[in-house]
Amino acid sequence: IDNATNTNKLIFWITAVDDGLDQVTVDTAPTLSGSPSNWAIGGRQLTLATAVNVLRAGDVGTLNTNVSGAGVQCTFRNAGSSSGYTKLVGKSGSRPSITSTNTTAPVSFNALNGIWLENVELIEQGATGTCLSGGGGLGGVLFNVRFSDSGGESIANHGNQGKVIKCEFSGAGADAIGSMNSSL
Repeated sequence: IDNATNTNKLIFWITAVDDGLDQVTVDTAPTLSGSPSNWAIGGRQLTLATAVNVLRAGDVGTLNTNVSGAGVQCTFRNAGSSSGYTKLVGKSGSRPSITSTNTTAPVSFNALNGIWLENVELIEQGATGTCLSGGGGLGGVLFNVRFSDSGGESIANHGNQGKVIKCEFSGAGADAIGSMNSSL
């Protein structure tokens, strides 16, 4: 719901459906500014940041297209748990890119545990900065991620128990991995 005023929330999870009344119940009551102008029931989002904001432990978001802009394009808001990782995976058969056109990392794990990033390319086009920031906590999993063109380190502070699996590094202005207290 594009004009919801709930903090950091424009997507609401359906928790119940009544086909007879053509009605759905959602996890949080939306508060609106005026009448909703754009809303839909479905899974596709046009804005990566909005879509990732609502991923929960056990959810998998699929990135279908390249995303580019100044600043962080994707910040995870919910940690993984015993229910599973909070995952963002690039579309099968391609490797969509997430690009920051300045010195800010395009993706932030926001110091959360249990984050999984797979089959994407991260590009930071500034003279300094990283491709991935905020990987502290218990870290996460980076699987088949290409890190390109970072002005500084490709990964800053991946945290304890973080895993880097089948990843590719090129064009870093400093170390590929700035600090990591775990296995590769």
